[in-house]
Amino acid sequence: MRNIIYTIGIFLTFSCNTNLFDNDLKKILGNPDISYSKENSISEFAGFGEGYTIEIYILPKNYLKRFDKRPYKLPPKKGWKTKGWSKTTIDSSYNEIIYMVLNYKGNARISSFIKDIKEILNKKDTYYAFYYKPDKTTPTHVNFFVLDMEKQKLYAIDVVY
Repeated sequence: MRNIIYTIGIFLTFSCNTNLFDNDLKKILGNPDISYSKENSISEFAGFGEGYTIEIYILPKNYLKRFDKRPYKLPPKKGWKTKGWSKTTIDSSYNEIIYMVLNYKGNARISSFIKDIKEILNKKDTYYAFYYKPDKTTPTHVNFFVLDMEKQKLYAIDVVY
């Protein structure tokens, strides 16, 4: 029994610092040559496969200038529906997805990031994109991306209910 508890503790410890989007980031941003650095990463496991992950990346200014002139296409992801890169304000037909992403009740650190993201989404010249499944009225899994052009940051969020 003690070994099981120990194993679970190790799993939870390592799952708190994630690299969930690292392998797909260059495809998501539409540029295989982009260099970036990770600023922060936090996950919260809620049990029964539910949870919330935020990863924050710092992007180069020259990439953002090119992106702003012509946003890249979000590549398809098998088994997911896609809302490609768009400037804010967010299309109200996706309210359930936005609610799922921005109203998560997590720990204080996650709540602080969500507050920041809400403010960023209210600024003009902010881009967003996302994957979701199974559909937009009853989403159970969302990968949501916010590109803050002013602060040169990409917020990558994974939410599972």
